[in-house]
Amino acid sequence: MVNKMKFARVENNTVIEFRDFNEADIPAHKRSLWLPVIENDPPEFDSHSQYVLGPIQRIDVDAVYFEYFIHNRSANEMKQKVKDEAGRRITNIFPTWKQINMIARGVELQNIRLQREWTTEESQEAAQLQQAWDTIKLIRNRSNILESMETIPSDYRSDDYWI
Repeated sequence: MVNKMKFARVENNTVIEFRDFNEADIPAHKRSLWLPVIENDPPEFDSHSQYVLGPIQRIDVDAVYFEYFIHNRSANEMKQKVKDEAGRRITNIFPTWKQINMIARGVELQNIRLQREWTTEESQEAAQLQQAWDTIKLIRNRSNILESMETIPSDYRSDDYWI
């Protein structure tokens, strides 16, 4: 049994259509219109620092190729990935709604402090808010360290960089 192959009908250096059939089934007078299609799997790459473009079709004299190209991420893309990780870690601990509530409560506590001394409970609450803010600042500082590296490590998501 002969396996079918994918062929591309090419006219004026443009693919008109694709078909699967046996090469022997192509009539001799039309053989020049049909080129075999060569499709490779995407190459292996480091998804942390690279991405793949493709497949991109390239018409050659003997075949139509589908090719992939590996591109390195820019320094700005890499920094943004670190910032995104920092944001993920912060909102994982303190969701946005909770951060907004903490800010609002902090403002309330400061206004109370302008009028009188805090109660023990208010003082403890202010200390908890400060601890939360210190945690957020720690994550942001760790992010800044990673972002300033000439080469950001591929395992930048590892807790070792953030704790």
